[in-house]
Amino acid sequence: MSIDLELRIPKHIIKKEIEDVLIPMGWVVNPKYENCYTWYHMDNYQSIRGVWLYLKYYSSEKKTSTTITTSTSAGRSYEDLFTQNNTLKILKKIYGGYIYNPQTGTRSYITNDIPKLQASEKALGFVYSAFHDNLLKTSIIIEDVPEQILSADSYIAELNKELLRNNMIVPFLVTTLETFLKYTFIRYLETNESARDQVFKKNDKIHFSKLKSLLEGQISISSLETENYNFQNLISANEAFKKYLEIDLFEILNTSKKFNKRIVVLREVITKMLDSRHKFIHEGIIDYKLSRVEMEKYIFCLNSFGELFVDRLLTLKNLRIDFKKYI
Repeated sequence: MSIDLELRIPKHIIKKEIEDVLIPMGWVVNPKYENCYTWYHMDNYQSIRGVWLYLKYYSSEKKTSTTITTSTSAGRSYEDLFTQNNTLKILKKIYGGYIYNPQTGTRSYITNDIPKLQASEKALGFVYSAFHDNLLKTSIIIEDVPEQILSADSYIAELNKELLRNNMIVPFLVTTLETFLKYTFIRYLETNESARDQVFKKNDKIHFSKLKSLLEGQISISSLETENYNFQNLISANEAFKKYLEIDLFEILNTSKKFNKRIVVLREVITKMLDSRHKFIHEGIIDYKLSRVEMEKYIFCLNSFGELFVDRLLTLKNLRIDFKKYI
C-alpha cells in the first residue's frame, strides 16, 4: 500500500527552482515519467522502498497552482518516510502553501512510527526477503507428477515432463539456500565492525592479485573472507557462521517439524535435496520419486530453516531482519 503526502502551493513554481532544492538533497530525475523524481539511498542501507515525488501544475483562468506529491510504498524504512515528510517541510518553508494528507483528509504530516532499523538489520533483511520470495516463486511452478509415472520403471519416468521439471527446479532451490547463507554472511561482515575486526586479526597470506583488487576497491574484505567457505556445503557454512555470528546452523537443522501429518527433520530433508541436486547436475541422475509432495517438503523445510534462523538472529544478536514483522 502506498502513502501519499502533498504540498499544495497556490502559485506557479518553475521546475528548475524546485530541482535546485531537490537535487542537493539526494533526489534524482526519474527518466521514465514526466516531472518525476526518486530518492533511493543504499549508502548504509537507508532506503528499503525509496520515495517518489511528482510535480504537477493546475491552471485556471486567473492563475496556475503547483502541487508536489510524494509517495512511499508498503515496506518503507524510517528514513524513507522521514524523507517524504522532510522534503515537503523544506519546500513549504521556501515556497509556502499547505500540506495535505490524502489518507486522513487533513493538513498534517504522516506520523513516522516505523522502527529505525540498524544497517545490519536492513542489509540482512534484504537477503532474507529475496530468500523468502524465491521459495514462494518456486512453490508456484512445481508440478504434479502422475502416480503411474512415480511407480513406473526408470525409462518411462525419465520421459515425463512434469518429473523432469521438478528435477530441474531442485538446483534453483539449492542455489536459493546457498545465496541466503552466503550473502547473510557477507552482509553481516560488511555491516558489523567487530566481525570485520575479527577478519583483520587473521594472519592469512593474501595473493598479490587479490591484494591489488582489495586496495583498488574491486573486492571487499568481506567477499575475500567468504571465499574461504563453501556455502553449498553445510559443514563449511556452519564453520563460517559459528566463527563470526556464533550461530550453530546444525542446532537449527536438527529441528523436527510436522509436515503432511508426519515428523521430518530439517537436516535430513535438506541434505537429501543437496544430494539430489549433486546427482542431477554432475551425474545426470534423475530422482524418479520427485512428486509435488516431495517438492513441497523441500520448500517447507527451507522455509522453516529460514524462520528459525531469523529467530536465532533476534535472540542472539537482537537483529530484526523479517521486514514483514517490523515495517
